[in-house]
Amino acid sequence: MLTERLGLLVEHGIVTRSGDPTHAQKAVYSLTDKGLDLLPVLVAVSAWSQKHHPDTRRPEAVQVVQGGPKWVKRLEAQLRRDHGVG
Repeated sequence: MLTERLGLLVEHGIVTRSGDPTHAQKAVYSLTDKGLDLLPVLVAVSAWSQKHHPDTRRPEAVQVVQGGPKWVKRLEAQLRRDHGVG
């Protein structure tokens, strides 16, 4: 099922898939610009979840939501670096 979902994300241009030169059977998935455009949506879903299901809070998600737009911009910049997105 995970392979199917990842394949759909690749097909729709949200992530790219490349091989891992150190392991023939391993794939590396990276976000695209289109995938990074989903960041505000994911932050909004996280904020909703934290409000209505506080028992599912993760410290990283709380930090993003409480940090506001500046923190989201910082996270986006880090993701762009980590995923090699221009």
